[in-house]
Amino acid sequence: MIGVEEKKIYYSTDEEISIDFSGSASCVVSKGDEISPDSLIFEGESSEVLQSINLPKDLGVNVDEVGKYLLKDQGEIIDKGEVIARRSVSFGLAEKIAFSQYNGKVALDRLSSGFVDIMAPSEYSSVKAGIYGKVFNILPLSNYRRSISFSVNGFVAKAFTCVGESKGGKLKLIKDGNSMYSTSDIDESCKGKILVLGRKLTFKLYEAAVENDVSGIIVGAVDRAEFDGIKDEVIPIFVTEGWGTIPINAVLLDLLSSHKDKFTYLDVDRESIVLYHDDRENIKKRSFFVNIPDFNNVDICPVRLVKIGDFVKILDLPFWGYTAKVISIMDNEDLIQVILDSGRKVLLSENSFVLI
Repeated sequence: MIGVEEKKIYYSTDEEISIDFSGSASCVVSKGDEISPDSLIFEGESSEVLQSINLPKDLGVNVDEVGKYLLKDQGEIIDKGEVIARRSVSFGLAEKIAFSQYNGKVALDRLSSGFVDIMAPSEYSSVKAGIYGKVFNILPLSNYRRSISFSVNGFVAKAFTCVGESKGGKLKLIKDGNSMYSTSDIDESCKGKILVLGRKLTFKLYEAAVENDVSGIIVGAVDRAEFDGIKDEVIPIFVTEGWGTIPINAVLLDLLSSHKDKFTYLDVDRESIVLYHDDRENIKKRSFFVNIPDFNNVDICPVRLVKIGDFVKILDLPFWGYTAKVISIMDNEDLIQVILDSGRKVLLSENSFVLI
């Protein structure tokens, strides 16, 4: 039997990613420089986020109203327990307040999303690249952040949909990466990491990720209503499969599992997940300018023979979106038999699946 193949993952020898520095920093590399993991790229005054305050939640107001109740200005020094914002309720008989849990400095860069950050006092810091690559571009200081773009080797996976700002960080799988999760699974160890959050993202999971300063989320699916409710996204969300409750496909999950604790970049503009691959031999062969693949011109759905052991994505209810492994081919009947992760066996016709 011949099946349609859905191209989900590509390998690129000239992929662009960015590394950021929070605070006021100078770059110690230049455009076109080749870098290694030990190469120093930033040095300056860094300022870590100590607390992120969700004003709409604490004050019970909409995002566009939080500015009316704010009592502090950008950069203002604040003490532990000091009130950040206050709102009177019940005709002035009661108050809702948001206060600082740390001594620090007020940052309003995310106020448009309803969040106020308490930053640690500035301290000298230096950042090493941690990767092999070539400096592609150096961006000026903006909102207390410096960014450097690099050309690297990596695997590229396309998202079903995504929102937020492009961001990078080390990849972290919780449990097996494809379970159902609760807010207790996201803690301080997730800070600054790109999390793989299984088969469904809920608003409560998203809030827990924000409160623990997660850098990004990769998830199989999300309810459309909940996704629409996250309009002022603070961290990037990458949905790989579709709407509802769908596991991340087995091919991509295997790749994510093999790249845990490695640098990963969520490229919102191109709707792509870039998994950095340490291939030192090809660095000097790269051209100065990055050759970004044009996904619009890629043959997304070629056809090929189905083989036992292939993975497919099911396109028919009740298992729409699920990944399964081919265990039998019945050419005379134009059917294949597949097995789900749960162990359940299913028969599929030639128009009810795609090869991945």
